[in-house]
Amino acid sequence: MGETSLKTKIKSLRRFFGFVLPHWRLILVAFIATWVYSLAGAGAILMLKPVVEGLAQRGETKGVESPSPTVGLPGGATSELEPAQQLREAGEGVKGWLVGLGPVRAVVAYVGPGPNQFKHIGYIVLLLVAPLWTATVLLENYASERVAWHVLADVRVALFEKLSSMSLSFFSGRRIGDLISRVTNDVATTQTTINMIFSDILVHPLRIAAFLVVALLVSWELTLFALAAVPLLALAISRLGGRIHKQGRKTLERLADITEALNQMFTGIRVVKAFGMESEENSEFRGTSHRQLARAFKLVRARAWALAVPHAIIAVLIGLALLAGSYLVAEEVIKPSDLACVAVALVAMISPMKRTVKCLNTISANMGALDRIFEMIDQDVDLQDVPDAAELTEVREEIRFRDVWFAYCGEDYVLRGIDFVVPVGTVCAVVGETGAGKSTMLDLIPRFYEPSRGSVEIDGLDVRLAKRKSLLKHVAIVAQHPFLFNRSIAENIRYGRRDATLEEVRAAARAARLDRFVESQPEGYDTVVGERGSRLSGGQRQCLTIARALLKDAPILILDEATSSLDSESERMVQNALQNLMKGRTTFVIAHRLSTVRYADMIVVLKGGRIAEQGTHEELLQRGGEYAKLHRLQFADAFVEMPDVTPQSPAPAPSKAENSEGNPT
Repeated sequence: MGETSLKTKIKSLRRFFGFVLPHWRLILVAFIATWVYSLAGAGAILMLKPVVEGLAQRGETKGVESPSPTVGLPGGATSELEPAQQLREAGEGVKGWLVGLGPVRAVVAYVGPGPNQFKHIGYIVLLLVAPLWTATVLLENYASERVAWHVLADVRVALFEKLSSMSLSFFSGRRIGDLISRVTNDVATTQTTINMIFSDILVHPLRIAAFLVVALLVSWELTLFALAAVPLLALAISRLGGRIHKQGRKTLERLADITEALNQMFTGIRVVKAFGMESEENSEFRGTSHRQLARAFKLVRARAWALAVPHAIIAVLIGLALLAGSYLVAEEVIKPSDLACVAVALVAMISPMKRTVKCLNTISANMGALDRIFEMIDQDVDLQDVPDAAELTEVREEIRFRDVWFAYCGEDYVLRGIDFVVPVGTVCAVVGETGAGKSTMLDLIPRFYEPSRGSVEIDGLDVRLAKRKSLLKHVAIVAQHPFLFNRSIAENIRYGRRDATLEEVRAAARAARLDRFVESQPEGYDTVVGERGSRLSGGQRQCLTIARALLKDAPILILDEATSSLDSESERMVQNALQNLMKGRTTFVIAHRLSTVRYADMIVVLKGGRIAEQGTHEELLQRGGEYAKLHRLQFADAFVEMPDVTPQSPAPAPSKAENSEGNPT
């Protein structure tokens, strides 16, 4: 688990930084600002040493011995020296080199022992340290926050683009709530990770490094003793981080259950109200929430342990370091001022170390969100254009189903050996009992799904070998339950042709018998239709989708029970609009009411995923087969008959197909 989890973390972080690198300039600004801030803090601690020494020697005439600035880095240490002595001399050489720098010499001389020492230090803090801290904190926070928001937006867009590119097969096997949760909850959780990486994780280790350099310069012996905590800290963070990662991912999965419950509640609110199931839904949601809460508590426990154990290690090691320091002072190995500086530096390291450990724990918990995001981004797009895909420019001859078999993933065949031909300009009705495979069969034409066996061909070209965009340009669909976006009427009509003019939109609305309603609205074509078209009636929604299909002007039209859910008045209005839409197009009509398809050029009857029979209305009635049986059961003569929609000559585009009264020419 540990090794796999570590590999997963490294892989996710590497992928994550792919979104970060484009913003390297802002990261560099944040890094420089943080480093300057850390150096200013380290310099403030170093000023403590002359203060302590000045206080200890006040009243004494003995001068303070300080390292000569001319001492060089030890390069010629003899082999007779003990290793500890060599290391000590190396440290003295580094200090000598540092003190020998011009700016450092000036500061040391300025804050050296004397009657004005504290005043000088106060001037440095007020005029140098305080402005530096203010400017660097401002820059660091501004730059890191901008990077975080940029990366967050890029990750969300990448996830949305991948989901939008997936086929219907992908969505049919997924919970919508889980997908929404990945785009919302998981990305929001990632924001916390981003903020920590480019603020806390960027800032605090640099501060720790600056304080560590100060401690090493003052007393490397004491500092190395304190660094014994590092391996123990690394082990604790690694072991406990794995548990946090696991619990964090499971918590997000439970959170997806809540999103799914909310999605179902809001989508099916009419059903809930109709059956008075509010109490049952509340109880179900309460149970889902409690299960998520139980999982969250496991994450809380893991994070609490991961925070407590490093704290205990840090506290114990600092206590031991102070005890060792007191011994070194007693043995005159180091000065009291050295112990004071090291102690302050170590104590100053506690807060950034605590923040760093806490951030690492939080990031481990949030790594599950990155895993889930990249798991989705890495999904293979199941319906892609083949390398040499052909451009479908027109439909001249026929649409053919050639021995088509189809099964949803892991299920039995829904279609079995479908084989028939529909000539261009023909109205082909597809009928059959519920579950016979009618909608599934026609979904193969625009390549929403791909056949398991066989092929669907347009003018002899397998649709799998055509470019999907060119294929979809030639297909328009009017579904039983029309979907409208919460946008204006004009935007919904224009959805299939974004470059259409307002006059073309109006012409399509007239042909769809929607123009009078639109013109009666105060805002006309700018009227917003509401969520899923909630501000329109069923007939108006369907006419709007017909207008959308008219404007697209595709040569292949699929009507999936376009009037079955309407009342008689709305059905008559929609049928009149369909007459305009079907003229000159190859039309596939899925119908439950057989009275609406009796004038179709050909009728295909499906039963159990197979073609039971096909022919015209009169031919099928004379045979007395499956169609005649369905016809008798439905008392077809009691229904309103659909006007004759036998295709005539092809109709021109909507904007040119009507006269000034809005009637078809």
